[in-house]
Amino acid sequence: MMVLSVPDMGKQVKFINYGTSLLVFCNNGIWQLTGGTTDAGFSADTFTVGKISNVGTYSAKSIVVVESVVIFWNDAGIFMLSPTDQSGVFSTEDISEATIKGFYSTIFKKAKDAAVGYYDSYNKLVRWAYQGDTTLLTGQYRDSELVLDIKLKAFYPHRVAKVNADKNLDPMIMGYTQDRFLPTLNSYPTLKIFCRRHDSGGTVKTFFADYGNTDFKDWTNWASGAYFASYMETWGDHVGDPVRDKQPIYVFTYFKKTEDGFVDNGSGGLIAKNPSSCLMSLKWDWHITTAGGKITTPRQVYRFQRPYVPVDINDTFNTGEGVIETKNKVKGKGKAVTYKFESENGKDFRLLGYSVPYEAPFKP
Repeated sequence: MMVLSVPDMGKQVKFINYGTSLLVFCNNGIWQLTGGTTDAGFSADTFTVGKISNVGTYSAKSIVVVESVVIFWNDAGIFMLSPTDQSGVFSTEDISEATIKGFYSTIFKKAKDAAVGYYDSYNKLVRWAYQGDTTLLTGQYRDSELVLDIKLKAFYPHRVAKVNADKNLDPMIMGYTQDRFLPTLNSYPTLKIFCRRHDSGGTVKTFFADYGNTDFKDWTNWASGAYFASYMETWGDHVGDPVRDKQPIYVFTYFKKTEDGFVDNGSGGLIAKNPSSCLMSLKWDWHITTAGGKITTPRQVYRFQRPYVPVDINDTFNTGEGVIETKNKVKGKGKAVTYKFESENGKDFRLLGYSVPYEAPFKP
């Protein structure tokens, strides 16, 4: 039996195989165990132990191997451990510092310690489930997600909608897995969420859920589901000049057209299949509430240029368009403006981009 004594090593949280090394994540840093050389595995009589980072973690399940790097949650931020050009040397970077530092600081410590991470290699997404509801102090009630898009290098949050007034009866996320429940094995695996809930009799039930429904509801098979709010919000755009006022005259928006046919509305009329909708509002000068009169009323920006009248229920809603472009007049001025695009219950929302011509005639 081989025993390694490592001075100053704190509480071991998780061990990860990385190439020919063993990475030991502790509460006070990260250690690397290798062989006599960095390209050889360690054995009883030839090994080296070295501390490669002073950044530690208590969150064992948040540690995710993402191709050639390791990403994990710490009390202060989300860190990425990656190899440098120098053999056997690693660097640690806080990838949340310049992006979601404020948001991450609102997650309480027990929730960070109990966060569960998973890397969806097919969609290049890292998902962490954690407890966002601070009224339950266990940290194990995971009702929220934080997603890192590796391709875009962007974070976005997701809050699981409640379907019951009693939060203890609501589902909680336990973890993730991928399977091949798609019709053909040639298709890539679908991401499944492993969930748990207590029914009214106190019985614990476990089940799998996924992200693939067209009703735009959470938990559609339980209590008819619940709608959730989805939105995209930009950072305050000051166009490189936070001193002078500027005024966007129009906002041009571009959406993917989703309507592809018609269905009976139950009264003999026809309504579009897979309709889209998007409501846009503006926030001036970094305001976060409506108290200052700096936030506009949401308005519909997904619109067809002319009405479309279907021939019959077999009509495919062929307008010739693949992208719905709209020109939207806006009012107001300020030193910075934030654009918020939000969904409408039961409808799609696929924003491809937006464009804003500015005027800045106002002197500081």
